[in-house]
Amino acid sequence: MRATFVCLTMMLISSASLAQVRSSQPTPEGGRLAAVLLFIQEGLNKTGKMDFQVVVNDRTLHVVSETSGVSASVDRCGIQYHSSYSVNGNVLNNKSSYISFRDIQTLTVLTAEQDFQQINPTFDGKVRPQVFFLRVQEKGTDIHRSPEFVFPDGPTAESIKRAMIQATTLCTRVIQ
Repeated sequence: MRATFVCLTMMLISSASLAQVRSSQPTPEGGRLAAVLLFIQEGLNKTGKMDFQVVVNDRTLHVVSETSGVSASVDRCGIQYHSSYSVNGNVLNNKSSYISFRDIQTLTVLTAEQDFQQINPTFDGKVRPQVFFLRVQEKGTDIHRSPEFVFPDGPTAESIKRAMIQATTLCTRVIQ
């Protein structure tokens, strides 16, 4: 009788564990995905508000860019976040967005000046202090509509880029 009870208990525990794994993480890579997404979430939230000046033709523009409220989702394989962007106090962007790592086509780290020149080849200005953009180009989206995250230095931007590449790879391997 006791052996039957132990056997039934083990079967129930095994089937419950199996059901839980199937619903959230079907492969061992799911645990790695959670760790990678947490790294991205913490890295983007830590960057916070970035203030910099863009000097063009003796005119100085004060730019404030902020990413906040980054929340990673293993089940959706992406991040939800809020971004705001203002120039000389005029808010040009203030919205919540979502990026699916399954939809990323390219990830590019650029200095602000390189980014501005790619978008507008006639840009001839300076950015102080120098900041770095991580452009996330999703499938079917041109660079003018791609989300960008701003960082105070290149190594931080590159580490988040590498984590996003890893998340993209893991998300395409995790079977839903």
